[in-house]
Amino acid sequence: MSGRDPEPPPEPPSSGDELLQRWERRIDAAGDPLAALAEVLGGRAARRERLFQRVGDVVLGYRLTAILGAGGMGVTYSGTAADGSDVAVKLVPGVGGGENRRFAQECRVLQELRHPAIVRYRDHAVLEDGTGVLCMERVRGVDLEHVLLGLQAEQPTGPAAALVEGIDAHPAERRRSPRFQRRVLRLLAEVADGLHTAHVAGVVHRDIKPANVLVRDDLSPVLIDFGLARDHQVRVSFTASGAAMGTLAYMAPEQLGGDRGTVDARADVYALGLVLFEALCGEPVRADVADVLADRARPFLLRARDSRALPVPLQAVLYRCLDPRPQRRYPTAADLASDLRAAAGQGTVRARRPSAVRRFARDRRRVGRLTAALLATAAGAAAWWSPGGRHVVFVANC
Repeated sequence: MSGRDPEPPPEPPSSGDELLQRWERRIDAAGDPLAALAEVLGGRAARRERLFQRVGDVVLGYRLTAILGAGGMGVTYSGTAADGSDVAVKLVPGVGGGENRRFAQECRVLQELRHPAIVRYRDHAVLEDGTGVLCMERVRGVDLEHVLLGLQAEQPTGPAAALVEGIDAHPAERRRSPRFQRRVLRLLAEVADGLHTAHVAGVVHRDIKPANVLVRDDLSPVLIDFGLARDHQVRVSFTASGAAMGTLAYMAPEQLGGDRGTVDARADVYALGLVLFEALCGEPVRADVADVLADRARPFLLRARDSRALPVPLQAVLYRCLDPRPQRRYPTAADLASDLRAAAGQGTVRARRPSAVRRFARDRRRVGRLTAALLATAAGAAAWWSPGGRHVVFVANC
């Protein structure tokens, strides 16, 4: 005997409904709702904390060597297989109920998809304690979010260095280089190719963002994290209420609505357009939640400085991707990939930038100023002549 109390057996995996039922049982036993809630949530937190303590463990025959990252669903480790090959092992706590369906969906999707720009599946299982295990290829790269941040350094490393290789410019000016723009376009064209493969298989990713695109040093991308993917062939959905799923800053307008049936491949096209803008312009389209909500109906408009920095064909691609109306976007990710390569100098871009009049109409501030000026001019002209024909002269400060 060690003298230490034995650890309690792990609690079974929990869905939202199961957690509510457990809370009700604890209330009946303890009589204190807040204490019961703390006990229930504390159990979940403890299980998640244990996931960060698995370095050195062997799971499904893979030895876990280091933590690669963590997200809302779980923790991802680098690992080594019995044959010495490198793998990535994702551990998801409390896989049960809705969480189990979501985990099983991600595993099934990766099993079926085969494309160089989609992370490769190796194995999966659910352990006795309810931990989901998904083993994938180990991609030697950096997520695009950190690549874009690395562009701000005087001496970038890794994929960021490859993006600016041969570009002699201040970090703030690198994105204006045609060479940099071509490299970004080709990289995201490969991502669009991978997305098209998923879409043809009936799968919509629904969480396209820079953090879910890994980039190797040779600038080849790999799309990861299909945990929120929806399979339109089997009609699986994990939010019965129709709640929005994905990362808010990169959601298409239709993802914010309650009608899940309107979210299709064009939502991924919209999100990839947001990633393209961020990569080329150095900041996201949306600065806060207010921007996200406004974009549900507000047409996309490039700022003057971005219009000056981007060639017209590339502006046309952005306007086509980021139209709030799905029917006005690229119908497929393959069409987007084609135009991205064309904008990189490999053909003719089929998208067309809105006319100057239409772009002006989208700028509400300029339209408001023009309207005010026209009204003031009309009022001045009317006041210049009195109804009786007498000439009225007034002086105004300009």
